[in-house]
Amino acid sequence: MILLNCLSSEMDNPFSTVGSIIDEAPSNSDMLTVIRQVENRILQPHHSPPRRTLLLVENAHYMDQESAYILTQLVQGRSLDLILITSSPLHERSNLEPFESLGGEHPLVLGPLSDAEMARVLEKLTDAPPTAGSLALMRSLSGGIYEIFYILCDAIKAEGCWQIVAGNCVLLVEHLRDDPKVSEEITQLFEQIERDESKLISALAFGGQSPLASVQNKMPQATLCALESGLLILNSKQEVRVSSTLLSSRIVRTLSPAEADELFNFWIHSDSEQFFANWHRSLWSLAAGQQVPESELIESAEEANDSGHYKAAHEIATAPAPHRRSKLRRIQELRAIAASGQYLETVSELEQISIEPLLPVEVESLTAAWAALLPHLFGHRWELENAKSIWSGLLEKYQLHGSDPLALRIRALKIICDDIGKPEFIHEMREILALEPPVDIVFLLLSFAFENMTIEVDAPEVQIAIKALAERGSFEMRVSIYGTGILAEAVTGTLSPDLSALYRSEDLEHSLLRHISALGSFKRGWQAELKGQVDQCGTEFIQASADFDAAGMSNYAQISAINVLARNPRLQDPTLLALVDDAKDSLVLGSPLLKACGALAVAVVHHANPDAWTISLQRLVKDANPSVALQVLWHVHRFQNDEARTTLSQMKKDVSDLAQRTNSPRYSLIGEVLSKVYDSPETLITPPLSESFRTHPEIAGVGWAAVLASESVDDELAAEARRHLYGSTVDYSNIPVVYNVLETHGLSPRELDTAKCAARGLSNKQIAIQLNLSVRTIEGHLYRAFSKLGLQDRQGLVPLGLE
Repeated sequence: MILLNCLSSEMDNPFSTVGSIIDEAPSNSDMLTVIRQVENRILQPHHSPPRRTLLLVENAHYMDQESAYILTQLVQGRSLDLILITSSPLHERSNLEPFESLGGEHPLVLGPLSDAEMARVLEKLTDAPPTAGSLALMRSLSGGIYEIFYILCDAIKAEGCWQIVAGNCVLLVEHLRDDPKVSEEITQLFEQIERDESKLISALAFGGQSPLASVQNKMPQATLCALESGLLILNSKQEVRVSSTLLSSRIVRTLSPAEADELFNFWIHSDSEQFFANWHRSLWSLAAGQQVPESELIESAEEANDSGHYKAAHEIATAPAPHRRSKLRRIQELRAIAASGQYLETVSELEQISIEPLLPVEVESLTAAWAALLPHLFGHRWELENAKSIWSGLLEKYQLHGSDPLALRIRALKIICDDIGKPEFIHEMREILALEPPVDIVFLLLSFAFENMTIEVDAPEVQIAIKALAERGSFEMRVSIYGTGILAEAVTGTLSPDLSALYRSEDLEHSLLRHISALGSFKRGWQAELKGQVDQCGTEFIQASADFDAAGMSNYAQISAINVLARNPRLQDPTLLALVDDAKDSLVLGSPLLKACGALAVAVVHHANPDAWTISLQRLVKDANPSVALQVLWHVHRFQNDEARTTLSQMKKDVSDLAQRTNSPRYSLIGEVLSKVYDSPETLITPPLSESFRTHPEIAGVGWAAVLASESVDDELAAEARRHLYGSTVDYSNIPVVYNVLETHGLSPRELDTAKCAARGLSNKQIAIQLNLSVRTIEGHLYRAFSKLGLQDRQGLVPLGLE
């Protein structure tokens, strides 16, 4: 295959394109001579039999006419297969006129791009490896289709709308949906699609997704073509949908009422009618210019809100009607606005509706709006207090009570608006969850419980609620609870696999896949932390920080950045530093969970300033959640310098008090280690602490390192400490407090190399040859290694895993 790229500057130079094939300017302008030169190059006569050649010409509209004539002759002589990539049809370019005689012009062929291909192009474009979130974002916009993908890449390059986060490329391309050039190219793309295919794709854009069997029954040939091209994709449930959110929004936005009406009639009578929700029909009818009764608009907007389709709910709730919009539709509009992120603006609107006279059905709808709004206000103290005040007034005004789902919603909202410090709060919340309330109440209570760290994630009632949310909750609800649950667990030092029920296979094709990517990295980071895998932990948090930032989840981006710098305080990544700097101001105003992370941010920011460092640690111990405070102090001991550890050694009483107040077994153990590590490290490796070390390998490593570094340790205990550290599966090279101890009190580098060779079964002579030392020297290194490790011979090296 030969690749050529025609340049506009050479368009008027005869033979310039074919000159690139023979790597030289043609020796003369005689057409026959040049044809033979090119043919000799293509046929490659030294090969027997001759090989056929594929010539791929990019920007062929800039080709000179003489080259076009020569290539036409070679194609007709069957010496060459030719593909022209051109922005203009052949009949519109006089310089390409010779190719018209070939009759080989075909419509553009579509095809899906793999993630690897997308990553390759984006990395070339931005000079940085794109994150999984960036790829998912491009996938949701382009569907992996060649043409749209490259159009978007051109727009990204032209506008420079990407940034580097923690060394990874993050694409900020949401606004490209409305780029005029992109819209124009998509229109041209659809003009090249067969009428039936276009009709099918447009119908699916309205319908959301439909069973494969129904789509195939309607248009068997078009379905296969659209699936192979990447315009449609198939999920694990054998449901078909339009692959690109960009295509879907383009279709819905640009179709005329007449076209929408045609599609509606085309699809509504198909076998898949039963799979469409009411809100689909209402949205379709509105697009077709039909009148939809107010009662149906209200019902459809509520249904779309309940299922998490907030954009559709907003369109239905704000649709024009012959008469004034009802309060019920206004309330559904506010639900959609609140759930889509504009929650602060929603409070005043809900307040206005709350003071108006309301019918019972309007009060019920309003409670659902408040339930959707409150979880988003947990991180905004003043707005939350204002919302609670409004809601309390509503309760008092209408004296709401009852035993139906409405009553459960009212009861849930009431306990959240009351004093959460009351002892009966957790008991009442568990009671409500056990009654299987509506899914919006499940979401509200779980959000509140996790944000305020008032209930354990593995509590039976919580697991029942998570199962209900997994079955009935929207994608956005499940993602939010998954992230908050991970963080709540991490703060207490335990990670439960039970949250994984919130993932579903179809989520892997959701347009918000970048959220899943970020949350996956986030959880893997905490898992690596609990296993003592510092490198893996840092890598996952860097990835999570980039993906969260791309997904617009700023709080989680900040939290991930904090955890990177807490483990590597000398890392000077400007993006991470900026995120942490923002976090120390924004997170401290949030819920107890976010405040906890904000306390860690303050400590990270001040690590280089001894005075500010000491003050921040003292404030942390006084104000922060005990588990979080111990987490910060643990980072200080493991990763900071000797000066920071000296400051920590003077806080033994505070550490001991934190260890007694925390409910986390992990941080309770850490508290005990930190309270003894500076004065009596020998007591760390005696029962019962030594028993707890078995499930916490990195805590054990720090404990044994303290024992080895102690001036009072005897030779036998020092040998035991070395055996533990060298035999551990934890990589201590990035845990300074352990690594420095091994450098000073462990085996020398040469002793360690020799011991590793001996553990693999090599003889002294073989080791001497491999390390380029004498046998006598090897014997000396082994003798000292055995002595330090308390071993009699090389057989004792095998259990340490040095090989």
